[in-house]
Amino acid sequence: MEERILTINDELIAETLESLQKASRKADTLMKDYKPVLHGERLMTDGELAEILRVSPRALRDYRNEGIIPYIRMKGIILYRESDVENVLRSHTSKSIRRKNL
Repeated sequence: MEERILTINDELIAETLESLQKASRKADTLMKDYKPVLHGERLMTDGELAEILRVSPRALRDYRNEGIIPYIRMKGIILYRESDVENVLRSHTSKSIRRKNL
């Protein structure tokens, strides 16, 4: 049996490396998009919620302190249930009033 040294230029090695790179990119995407879940419900961090609502972290802290947004504090980490945030937004939504031309 003849021994053969495989190099980076070998087709089998190149295909294997390409497959590993694709898998690595997919894993990176999955990790980036991963959101913690509690009983099937998505939890958001301060940073995520601030970005979604387009408010500052300071504004979120004020909302917490004023009792506007419910939150979970666990070992210094603040988390928000997606359903709580949706309920707050619904309760603070006002309908536009259509004015008639005078």
